[in-house]
Amino acid sequence: MPEYQIKANSRHDAGAYARCSCGVYSLDYTAIGLGGAAPPACPKCGKRDHWCGSFEPPGPDAEFYPIDGSPYDTEITDHPTCPHCGEADQDWWDCCPPKSDGDRWDVDCPFCERPYTVTMYVSTNFSTEKPPPAAGKTIIHSCADPRYFLRMNDTDLLAALPGTCSKANTLAEVREQLRKDSEAGIVYPIGEPCEGFDRFTGCPGHKTT
Repeated sequence: MPEYQIKANSRHDAGAYARCSCGVYSLDYTAIGLGGAAPPACPKCGKRDHWCGSFEPPGPDAEFYPIDGSPYDTEITDHPTCPHCGEADQDWWDCCPPKSDGDRWDVDCPFCERPYTVTMYVSTNFSTEKPPPAAGKTIIHSCADPRYFLRMNDTDLLAALPGTCSKANTLAEVREQLRKDSEAGIVYPIGEPCEGFDRFTGCPGHKTT
């Protein structure tokens, strides 16, 4: 049942329409004095006491007016609004092909069944935000147990530990020191020792941004 039909009450059944004697239909049952409100002036003939609950359904050329006489709001609305009866078609998209900004098409009002033209406007909105800060990385420099060096031949050992294998230390003495350091839990850097290098724990780790 269309929303502008009057509900049943003690005086009549449901299905009546608020209608002025001049033929104008209103969308509000208060036009006939129901709900405690005084009948408004008809926006067409100006009379207040010619409203009645009519069971004559509006025809295809019937005129509908809001009770305050103001024009219907059909510009930039959330849903296509019928310019004849003021009803908003909230299901306009049902069985409707995809539409784009500026498209126009003709429809028949699902309430009063009169034709009108719809123009669709689409607005585009954007939101932006800064990316989250990149997580810093930690660089760990390699180190090794002295037994790693003990497995090397003399040539490789001299290349790996040039500062330790000097003229003051024979290779035999260096190997002996490596054995003692391994037993003590000391570690050796692979390459030059980095900043903060610890003889027992190795590289402390270096944060990067």
